[in-house]
Amino acid sequence: MYQFEPTLHLGVFPDVCPLYDSLIVTLKQEIEIYRDLHTAYISEKEILSGSSLDELYENNSKKETYILKARILGEVRTKTVKKIAGFLDLGEDPDLSMLISCSDDGQRGPLMKCQSELRALLVDISDLNKQNRALLDSSLFYVQSAIDFIGHIVSPGSGYARTGRLAARNIQGRVVHREG
Repeated sequence: MYQFEPTLHLGVFPDVCPLYDSLIVTLKQEIEIYRDLHTAYISEKEILSGSSLDELYENNSKKETYILKARILGEVRTKTVKKIAGFLDLGEDPDLSMLISCSDDGQRGPLMKCQSELRALLVDISDLNKQNRALLDSSLFYVQSAIDFIGHIVSPGSGYARTGRLAARNIQGRVVHREG
């Protein structure tokens, strides 16, 4: 694809400058939403360690709200990018780097800063999500192990599997049995 000089684009297409400005505003709004989401993932890790179900529900609600807001801003960003791409004949789905290369000097710096901040935030959010998932997986494993242990205690005649561990049994879900 042909690379244009940024000043040539903006001189020939003066309507593009406001679109770039709009894109910068949208990207900054997305950064704020992703910062809030990042904070929610950090809180989630603390909540998971503390085992407060109400706090977890509240935090999940906040995360869902942030994700919805990010999705809406993403749609706004996509429409703006398509308009810029249409003016500059950049194809249907140019990436932010391509748009940066076609911007003027006054917009290039803020766009590069937004790109860098968004990239860093998204990587951090992904890492936090993986850590929280691992914490949940290990918690579920220990809960299941505790349930199995209690089941073996209340059911007579536990036996051992070939692995040397207690053999798993079909547990009916009752810990206390009342006769009566």
